Amino acid sequence: MRKQKALSALIFWIVSAPVLAFTQDLPKKATDPCANPLNITQWVNCRVDAISAAQINQKGTSKQVEMPSIGTNTTSLVDQTEAPDVLGLALNLAGVKGSNGGSDNPAPIITTTAYAIYAGTAHHDPLDPAFYLRYAGLRRLSFSIGRDSADEKTDTQRAFIFGSKYLIINKRDASSLSNRDDLKAVSAAVAQATVGFAQIEDEVERYIYNQLKANLGYPKAGETEDDALIRFVNSELGSKVAATLGQLSLEQRGEIDKIITRKIYKAVRLKQTTLEAFERIRRRPQLSFSFQTKQRSEDGTDEYRSGLLFDVGVYQRLNFATNATFDYEDSKSIGGDKRGGRLAAEGYLHLNRDGNILGGKDPIVLAFGGEGKWMSSAKPVYTGQVKLTFPIFDGINIPVSFSVANRADLIKENKVRGNFGFTFDLAKLMKGLR
Repeated sequence: MRKQKALSALIFWIVSAPVLAFTQDLPKKATDPCANPLNITQWVNCRVDAISAAQINQKGTSKQVEMPSIGTNTTSLVDQTEAPDVLGLALNLAGVKGSNGGSDNPAPIITTTAYAIYAGTAHHDPLDPAFYLRYAGLRRLSFSIGRDSADEKTDTQRAFIFGSKYLIINKRDASSLSNRDDLKAVSAAVAQATVGFAQIEDEVERYIYNQLKANLGYPKAGETEDDALIRFVNSELGSKVAATLGQLSLEQRGEIDKIITRKIYKAVRLKQTTLEAFERIRRRPQLSFSFQTKQRSEDGTDEYRSGLLFDVGVYQRLNFATNATFDYEDSKSIGGDKRGGRLAAEGYLHLNRDGNILGGKDPIVLAFGGEGKWMSSAKPVYTGQVKLTFPIFDGINIPVSFSVANRADLIKENKVRGNFGFTFDLAKLMKGLR
């Protein structure tokens, strides 16, 4: 009966959560905010804001692709507040085996969002910036399903894992009003960099023209300097640009570098402003509600975990995440049920700064976490973990973790266990391949 009630609660959550997601108003208008511009400048600025917001959101590094914390050999001691925008696939490949053995069977899990499901049914590109921001509320709701590694001491068969997560507070949505000033700063830097680049290009073209015009026969008789310059750019700096540049001396190339150096600060400022805005937004708080369950067949014990997940930036590239959950173990044996609380916390540091929020690999992430679990009819369990996540390609990472606990029956191999896996974020991979 208890199991039926728990499953009914899970079904209710899955059915009702999409309604909550649809009520979110980020952005408030269900139409393209750039649809009715007053002029081309306003339209371009609007598109810059929309694309910047979408790219910042998609590049977020708090999106959990890994197996949730309820898994046996998960590399995630602490669950993250967000899920992948479109589809995430994680595969826990193996545990480091000790003298008494260990579980080596791979544990796969798939995570998706209500937004991805809607985009698929609407046959719409999920990374289209306008569509992506219009249905931001649907990205708050995610679902996970997978198989757990078998625990040879308690499992006769591998368990299924189901989960759902809802992002209650999301101050990291770059399209929200609270982040509008950061996007305006990026737009202003883009405008300045565009003007700066045009100035650089014009000055470099004029310099090359003045240095080579006599040898190349410019201007022709009766031709003005302005007309000759236009013809020079179209011809000599068009299809013949390599040959033309080859006529410049080392001293002349040095002068061109000086021209660029004098004007390049606007482009440098654009990159700096963009990265600073990205990091400020990434440090803002998030709060999620999470539900996870591990279902075993036959006489195995079913597990349930629900509670709040919180994440906030502490300083620059350092974030702090914490989980406060209620855990319940539904035993088939009479009187064997256990219930209690769990508190887990983690600090994770981006060891290197993102060089480009529009693409490229995620930063290397180093995390230190701890967990305390207090269940009825059992002694408290305390676990510590250190994890290093290596980016292989944009959207593809390898997490490696080592854990230690105060009870050897929970973490074998002399109380220490190492796990590594493979994660795949489809949205980031699609963005990187475009």
